[in-house]
Amino acid sequence: MIIEWTEENSVGVKELDEHHQNLVKIANKLYDFTRTNVKDRNKLIELLNELVNFSKYHHSIEEKYFKKFNYEHIERHTKEHEKFFVNMNALIKKIEDPKSDFSQTTFEVLDYLEDWYLNHLNDEDKKYTKTFNENGLF
Repeated sequence: MIIEWTEENSVGVKELDEHHQNLVKIANKLYDFTRTNVKDRNKLIELLNELVNFSKYHHSIEEKYFKKFNYEHIERHTKEHEKFFVNMNALIKKIEDPKSDFSQTTFEVLDYLEDWYLNHLNDEDKKYTKTFNENGLF
């Protein structure tokens, strides 16, 4: 799962596109790490925390704009963000558990991230483009 950024992924807002590109880079670092066959739980957790921390920052910026522009889907979109963090925290706890199957859990993480990226970006994030652009945010 190498996620590739293309212009099709653009939400029409430079700042948020740059955030999405950075999230793709972090996700791809995770993917590259898993291909090394090194079963280092601490390193994987470090990379996941990097992704979660940047996601918190990114989502806070999106949500700031939701409020500023009175975005009509703020509640649903914010709940999607909350669900992301619940799921990521559950996956991190699973990785931290030495009894868990490292390879299987790593696969679950990568599968979840790929699904989140493709679905959230295309199904949720692109919905705010019109509102943000109409309010002068490009």
